[in-house]
Amino acid sequence: VGRQIALRMPTIFHAYKLWIDGHLLAEVGQVGTDKDSTVPRLVTRFVTFQPTADEAEIVIQVANFHHAMGGITKYIEIGDRDALWKKTILKYIVELFLTSSLFIIGVYHLLLYLQRRKDKAPLFFGLFTLGWSLRSLVVGELHLTQMFPEFPWELQLKIEYLVFYGGLFFFTMYFDSLFKEETPRWLRTVAGTAAFVFSLLVIVTPAKMYSQTLVAYELIVTGHMFIFVHALLLAIKRRKEGGVVFFVVSMILAAAVLNDFLYYNGWVLFGSFSVLGLFIFTFAQMYLLSSRFVRAEADVEKTAQQLAVANNKLLELNENLEHIVHERTHELKLANDQLRQAYDRLLNAESGRKKLLSYIS
Repeated sequence: VGRQIALRMPTIFHAYKLWIDGHLLAEVGQVGTDKDSTVPRLVTRFVTFQPTADEAEIVIQVANFHHAMGGITKYIEIGDRDALWKKTILKYIVELFLTSSLFIIGVYHLLLYLQRRKDKAPLFFGLFTLGWSLRSLVVGELHLTQMFPEFPWELQLKIEYLVFYGGLFFFTMYFDSLFKEETPRWLRTVAGTAAFVFSLLVIVTPAKMYSQTLVAYELIVTGHMFIFVHALLLAIKRRKEGGVVFFVVSMILAAAVLNDFLYYNGWVLFGSFSVLGLFIFTFAQMYLLSSRFVRAEADVEKTAQQLAVANNKLLELNENLEHIVHERTHELKLANDQLRQAYDRLLNAESGRKKLLSYIS
């Protein structure tokens, strides 16, 4: 009593009203009794109030007619206003830092690909990272709707699902470009087909329908993860460069993604960690791709040096050949002069012999 209390409201699916002691303190979307009267919206809220008694009555009215999942699936934090506000601001800062970092890393790898287009790994990794940075704006603290309160709910969900569904394909292509010998050829086709079919459903159907496909796609992702682990174990066994590092950070990312699967299905309350797991994974991939790029540049430099040495040897051989040809030409000229002189002497001797024979006769 007498101090400021706060409620940190998570995303509640998909419209709600909040009363405390009979006072309406928060409303997200529009609560109705059917689909036509309900307006869905996803956004987090920070609600403050000052209790007038030892107990306070909190009433939450929730409506959902637009999504496969509805209701309160995440815990609501309550506590001292200042302490909870500091925690909220810290979470905002961390998420924005991770989002901006993923965006910068994605752009960096796309520029890296433009410098050396033969290597497709930076392209797929850059697209994967850029997509996930966009998705991080519509999950967690939902910074996109914080900045643009009127952002369409349907478009917000489509971005979240499309990035997730397309991300599997880009990651598979990236993995294949690094470990081509260990990755089954059919895996790219499966990933591409699954991404296309599920993304098409997201584009052409309403959220009530395509939101029911999430569990099925999670099973597909799980199957891909097992194949990735098997391929990485083969790469480690063959002592392929980057295999151990990729395996360790992949396990961290897999644990974070698995937690998010359970969290968004309401089975655990630990929160979303996929962005953090991807951030750790991304830095490891930057190390691997930078090593590949540096090694490629070193190979190019080494080849250039070898070509320069070979060119110098060819120039030296060419000069020696010219010198040898000059010497041989000079020797042939001398021999020709000697033959001409011998021929002239022979002619003189023959002329003398004829004259001697004429005197005798």
